[in-house]
Amino acid sequence: MSEFVLGPMQKEWLNALRSGDYKQGCNGHLYDSSEGTYCCLGVANDCLSLCENDEAHLVASYKELALRDCGGELSTPFEGFTYLTDMNDSGRYSFNDIADFIEENPELVFTRSV
Repeated sequence: MSEFVLGPMQKEWLNALRSGDYKQGCNGHLYDSSEGTYCCLGVANDCLSLCENDEAHLVASYKELALRDCGGELSTPFEGFTYLTDMNDSGRYSFNDIADFIEENPELVFTRSV
């Protein structure tokens, strides 16, 4: 078990991923208004009111969530994936799966607790 303790913002994001309130999209967009779908990072943008305007990444606010970079880079690849966005867009992982992965491996995703 990891000694990393998730912070309130990070927990809020995981809760939102698991909530069922967001429809997952796999098209490279934080939010696709034509389909009403979100990327896992788009859920963070929405539920945490990060106010990102970039189409595909958390360019201005990834440090606020303590992500390694704007695409959710992992410190060590997981099953061939190096970014949360790639995990999301692969179609292999649901929001619940991504939330479980983050919760079980926070040190791979975050630089600190926030």
